[in-house]
Amino acid sequence: LLKKYPTKYNPINLESEMFRFLLFSNICHLRQLTEISGKAIKITIRR
Repeated sequence: LLKKYPTKYNPINLESEMFRFLLFSNICHLRQLTEISGKAIKITIRR
């Protein structure tokens, strides 16, 4: 994923790569959280 988007700023190349990685991992984590909460909501609705 990181290689698809080459960094435009060479001086902070590594920092921006790290930032992009953290952003991507946060998005994945949020997606998992929403899935878990969605399942929890479904369980509570069934009751």
